[in-house]
Parts: sequence; C-alpha cells; structure tokens
Amino acid sequence: QHRHIVYVGEIGDACEEYFSSLRSRLEEHAITISLREDFLPAETDLKPQLLKVRARKPAAIAFCEWRHTQLLARQQDELGMSGI
Repeated sequence: QHRHIVYVGEIGDACEEYFSSLRSRLEEHAITISLREDFLPAETDLKPQLLKVRARKPAAIAFCEWRHTQLLARQQDELGMSGI
C-alpha cells in the first residue's frame, strides 16, 4: 500500500471539495499527500506540474480533472510517467 501519494488537480470548487474529501479518507488509512499541484482550467501545458510530480518519484498520483484527460495522459506518457 502507498503511504505517500501526490495530487494534481484543476483549480475550482469541485476539485477543492474532492481534495478535501480525498485527504480525509486517506488520513483514515495513514496515507498522506506529499505534494499538491494545481492548474487553471484553461492551461494546456501541464508538463511543469508533471515534472514537479515526477521529481518526487511517487508511487501513485490522484488526479482531479476532466477537461484535459487525453492531453494529460499524452503529456504524462511523453515524460515517461505512464506507469505511475
């Protein structure tokens, strides 16, 4: 089981509520979020956030986004992060 994960989410009310709920649920299982990276809904280059995430060498990433799923998946793959 992963004890530290990272979070990448779109800035907005829905993702803020998701983050709060996620953090509470993870704490119940002694899992912490070691990095939080947020981005604006209009952003199309998420590589800066992904590079910060990759530098942490996470075992898992929790995402909250829905507008750029294919874009995010492609950029994650381009950075060699598709296995996370």
